[in-house]
Amino acid sequence: MKVRVSRCAEDCIVTGHSKMVLEHEVQPLIAQFLTERGLVLLPEKTRGTPLVDGLDLLGTNVRQYQGKLLCAPAKQNVRPFLDTIRGIGKRHKQAITGHLLLQLNPEMRGWAQ
Repeated sequence: MKVRVSRCAEDCIVTGHSKMVLEHEVQPLIAQFLTERGLVLLPEKTRGTPLVDGLDLLGTNVRQYQGKLLCAPAKQNVRPFLDTIRGIGKRHKQAITGHLLLQLNPEMRGWAQ
């Protein structure tokens, strides 16, 4: 049984060979582990999703495509970023390229991080 755990901040992804193994064997172990530390695994936030369908975690869409794991920005997070970039471009129509880049670089750096 291959079970992998990825944790980012307080969120966690657990992947396994089958949904049944995750629900009946791994989930009780995780719940016990958290209970010993005074934490609770919330059923309304816990769900089983095949990686082929993908899932959104912390603004990133994670999915498996042709055997490879792909991570890309979630679609609902791309739109506000593009609106911000377009707004900067519209506000600085007459700006010299160098000055426009000084405005855009912090936004793009923050998005990339």
